[in-house]
Amino acid sequence: MSDGGLLRQLHAALVPHIPTIEKVESGLEARLETRYGILSLVFDHDPAARSVRAYTLLPPPAGAGSGFFNWCLAMNTLYWDAKVGLDAQGMLLVMADVDLAHLDAAAAAQVLLTRVSAMCELIDDDLILYLLEHNLATPAQRERWMRVGDDEPA
Repeated sequence: MSDGGLLRQLHAALVPHIPTIEKVESGLEARLETRYGILSLVFDHDPAARSVRAYTLLPPPAGAGSGFFNWCLAMNTLYWDAKVGLDAQGMLLVMADVDLAHLDAAAAAQVLLTRVSAMCELIDDDLILYLLEHNLATPAQRERWMRVGDDEPA
């Protein structure tokens, strides 16, 4: 199957679950409303590697220091389906890779949905809690997160 055909099939399989997903030159993009806020998801297809990388970029918390990087490493051992780190520009990168070598488009879409769910859980549960516990959230973030959930540290 051609790469364009695979992306069309992935798009069709993902649209019922992620209605904002669109085809773009390098793959697919979507916007998700989460507890954290609106996430811009990118699905980059690498035909040579027969893989798709789903990722989102977030601003790193200002003033977090080295403890935050230890937290990132801890999350990478806790989560199997999602990883967190920094990109070359210093943005917080939350990503997941899917090997397409032995998957048809329907199976690949299901794996991608599972990985996106893990990415959102990492951000909406663990990252938010870390930011709240370490007073690294802005007042607007704190107000949003407390309105949407009740993860305020005791």
